[in-house]
Amino acid sequence: MPITPSARIAALVLAAALGACASPTQHDEAWTRVASPTLDYRPDASPGAKAFAALVPDPQAYLHDIARKVARTLYKNPADVPAFSTLELRIERWENEPKGIAWKAGEPPRITVNVNAYYLEKYAADGGNVAEEVRGILFHEMTHAYQHYTGMAPQAIEGVADLVRYKAGYQPPRHRKTGGSFKDGYKTTSFFFAWLEEHKGFRDFGICFNASASPNGPASGQVTPWSWEAATAACTAGGRIDELWSEYQVWVAQNPSQTQR
Repeated sequence: MPITPSARIAALVLAAALGACASPTQHDEAWTRVASPTLDYRPDASPGAKAFAALVPDPQAYLHDIARKVARTLYKNPADVPAFSTLELRIERWENEPKGIAWKAGEPPRITVNVNAYYLEKYAADGGNVAEEVRGILFHEMTHAYQHYTGMAPQAIEGVADLVRYKAGYQPPRHRKTGGSFKDGYKTTSFFFAWLEEHKGFRDFGICFNASASPNGPASGQVTPWSWEAATAACTAGGRIDELWSEYQVWVAQNPSQTQR
């Protein structure tokens, strides 16, 4: 028998309720256990790397704070968080690509994030806080370490990562614009997802949409076969993504104050 959208939502609510039975201390300890990756920190001797190090005396604690916030944004229950053991963080000058910012490579349980020290040097020279800039980068890249992927379109994967970045405060609403497609990924998709949570009442849309690509079957919220339409319907009580996108476009055009913060 096919699993209905309401059944998927009920399954996620039940999982959250079971997780809530633990005491606050036990719950925090559970998040700590599942979101405490080892940091393999590899800075070079450049001014950009030194500027970061001066502001981040304890990079392991810095990483753990980000990891736990990412995990809590994607999941309601720590038992649902996939295994991720090691982040290799490189901060080094990109001699062949001085204008680049960052890249991510690898798959869990180990990923590598490389941040261009040239970019950090310029960012610091312009008065920016390099620790906060790298933090924003890591909210996106570490989402890729914890999110589900099964069947999900690449643009949707990037949209979820930028949604997590947005919810952490590192993607200003002023970057929201009309036009494009919900399939564009990154900011365009993430702002649409945020609107569904903040203005349409689907407060757990991001959690549900991530669960739609779970490898653990329908009881976990997995949508099979995965599609933009099916995943969105499962997370919006049967809503049609094309109609929601059209409504969102009208909202952005009519609410310029929401894009100026």
